[in-house]
Amino acid sequence: LRWKYSTSTATTGVAPPTVGLEGVLSVDNAGEIQAMTRSVTGGPWPAGPPGWNPLVLGSPSQSRNPIVPFGGGSRFFATTQDGRVHSIDNATGALDWSRALVPAATNGAPAGIFSAFGGQHDAIFAGTSTADNNAMHALDPATGALLASFGPPLNPGIGPILGMARPP
Repeated sequence: LRWKYSTSTATTGVAPPTVGLEGVLSVDNAGEIQAMTRSVTGGPWPAGPPGWNPLVLGSPSQSRNPIVPFGGGSRFFATTQDGRVHSIDNATGALDWSRALVPAATNGAPAGIFSAFGGQHDAIFAGTSTADNNAMHALDPATGALLASFGPPLNPGIGPILGMARPP
C-alpha cells in the first residue's frame, strides 16, 4: 500500500480518484470533492494544491470524472446522482458552473470533444440514467449552456447511460 486517505466527511467514495496536472481529485459519497497534491507520498490532505478548498456538491458521483487541461487552467467535469453536471477549477476547487439535466439522474462520467485537441467543436457530453426516456446532452464547457440534446421530447428516449458518455 503506497498511500490512503480519509475524507473530511468521514464517508468513502466508490469512484477511483482522478489524476490531473495540479493534483489528485476524489468525490466522496457525501458529494464533497477532495484534493491532494501529487507526490510519491500523497502530499497534504485535504489541502491539495495551494489555494484549494474542498467543494460540497451535495450529491455523490459514481464515476471517475475527467480533468481537462485548457489554456486558462484545468477543469474537473463531474456528474452527480442528483442529475447535475459541474465544472470545477482544478487549481482552486471553485465551482465554475453547474447545470441540471432532464430527466434528473446521472451515473456515467461526462465526456468531451475540444477544438484544442483536434475536435470540430467544444462540448461536454452527459447522459441521464433513469429507467427509460433518457437523453444525451451537449453542454458548452466554458459556461454550461445547453448546446443540443438527443432524447425526449423531440426524439424517442434512449436507455440509461450508466458508463462514460461518448460522442458519436
